[in-house]
Amino acid sequence: MKRRHRLPVLSFTLIFMFFIYSCSKKDGVAKGDIYNDKSIVNGYVDKQSYLPGDSAKLYVSANRTYQDTMLFVYDMYGRVRFTIKFNKIFTQDPQGETPYEDGFHYTDPVAFKIPADIKSGVYLIANQVPVIVKSPAKEIADFTIVYPLNTENAYCETGRRSLYTVPVAKKVSFLRPIPFSVYAEGFLKWVIKQNYSYNVISDMDLDDYNNFKGKVVIIIGHSEYWSRKARRNFDRFVAEGKNALVLSGNTMWWQVRYSDDGTQLICYKGSGEPPVPDSLKTVLWAGNYLKYPIVQSIGCDFDRGGYGVPVKNEGWNGFKIVQPNSPLLSGLNMKKGDVISCPSNEYDGAPVKGFDAEGTPIIDNNELKFNKVELVGYDFGFRSVKTVATAIVFKKTVSSGTIVNIPSTNWCTAASFGKEHVVKVTKNAIDGLVKGNDMFTK
Repeated sequence: MKRRHRLPVLSFTLIFMFFIYSCSKKDGVAKGDIYNDKSIVNGYVDKQSYLPGDSAKLYVSANRTYQDTMLFVYDMYGRVRFTIKFNKIFTQDPQGETPYEDGFHYTDPVAFKIPADIKSGVYLIANQVPVIVKSPAKEIADFTIVYPLNTENAYCETGRRSLYTVPVAKKVSFLRPIPFSVYAEGFLKWVIKQNYSYNVISDMDLDDYNNFKGKVVIIIGHSEYWSRKARRNFDRFVAEGKNALVLSGNTMWWQVRYSDDGTQLICYKGSGEPPVPDSLKTVLWAGNYLKYPIVQSIGCDFDRGGYGVPVKNEGWNGFKIVQPNSPLLSGLNMKKGDVISCPSNEYDGAPVKGFDAEGTPIIDNNELKFNKVELVGYDFGFRSVKTVATAIVFKKTVSSGTIVNIPSTNWCTAASFGKEHVVKVTKNAIDGLVKGNDMFTK
């Protein structure tokens, strides 16, 4: 898509607030014991994800010099989970002519260790800088959650450019301040309170099939930028009889590659790309060029789902229920025609061959060629023409796993997870898929 309608986030300067320890200040230098203050810092870590016990580095710039202090690291509920001690941090500027592409190159990194006993999840240094912690290799997990770091990097404008600015960047660095995903916040805050064992990974981790743990893979937030290896591994996971839950809109829209050292996200979007095999060109998955339609993996795509609240449309800012007896709606006492409120910036939709006498969309399984597909709810959107967003359950083959796709960029936001119906549907989906239940309406 051309433009992203983001929820309110911090400005492109990415000024971050954090608590520090200190008790005395002299000559502009903060140092000492405990002092609860808010100061300004921005930064990034050296890797996209870590295992418990790993060594890590934080590259940071502060509004002034601080000595002998520490940063708090919070979980999604704002609880301090560990601290990072440092001798000195100070004001730094991005280095080089293209920091958006080559990284900020802050100096004097703060070295720290990921606690050996910490649970997998997304943590926030100074309540702002995301740190992804995977579960240990031998730890059993119910499911794997994919944090949409690629998409956040693509839209991030620190260093003056992104994949959306004018002029546009073709490569963007992971070694620069990148904000936490507000599109994933509600789900991540909710899931840590649940009685699940899970594994959180980054998009790049999808390239290694060993990072898929448990019986379900869950795609959250706004997961727009995918590599070919990631898609192949996702499809392999489902083909082997395991399940997937897609709680994201505008999913798998662009193919990307990574630099050899893994520090850059590469997406030329069809303009000026150096020679590479056709299958690796960084263009839209939805086009004919890559011969790998999005619907082949998740049953829906953005072309068919379109925009929600940012444009005028005939919808109702949520999913109108078609199958009130669906296992996804268990315990909600909903009727056909009721709406699960979820105002959404972007949707995905399945192929539709028409509408029945009541105006309900009819999924075109002649195009999908799935073993079974069921429409649970829908909304109308707009993308040059009227579009249809479709919440669906499907099995590609008799032996493949089940995929539940609730295709909204906003399903996993904090606002949505303040709604009973969104929470209940999510829990029903996870519980059913983890247990291997039949997710189709009886």
